Amino acid sequence: MVSTNVNFNIFRLIVQQWTETTYTDEANYDFATRAIPFQHWDELYRRTLANFKESAKIIATDEAVADEQIKAKNNRLAIIEVMEVYTYSVLVESFGNIPYSEALNIDILTPKYDDGLTVYKDLIARLNTAIGTLDGGFGSFNASADNIYGGDTKMDRFCQFA
Repeated sequence: MVSTNVNFNIFRLIVQQWTETTYTDEANYDFATRAIPFQHWDELYRRTLANFKESAKIIATDEAVADEQIKAKNNRLAIIEVMEVYTYSVLVESFGNIPYSEALNIDILTPKYDDGLTVYKDLIARLNTAIGTLDGGFGSFNASADNIYGGDTKMDRFCQFA
């Protein structure tokens, strides 16, 4: 989302925070030359969401023994859920109706496209559930793996950028 590569992220050009002087395709809203919508979709839908799904599956199968380990495991799953909700929100904001209810199901090769409003309502419900699951008294990911919060799940940390 923060890449400066014009093959993946032209949003700073669209809102005119940046401009171009030599190759002005992107600054002139030419999205087709570099297949930018495809790159954006592929990076978020196929790669990011699939990685979150696989990460959640791996963490869910981890056998936590102590109560502290169970709470940290639940926090990790909640954080993955929050990030998945964020990714879907970017997709629906970028493309409108998107595959959602049948998304990422390997048995459904052409998933149906769900209405953007329906997707948003479900995303809000999922986000509220995930936030309610976070337990600030326990950790989550290792501090070195969490570049933003350092493994801290206290809610005041999550709201500091609001």
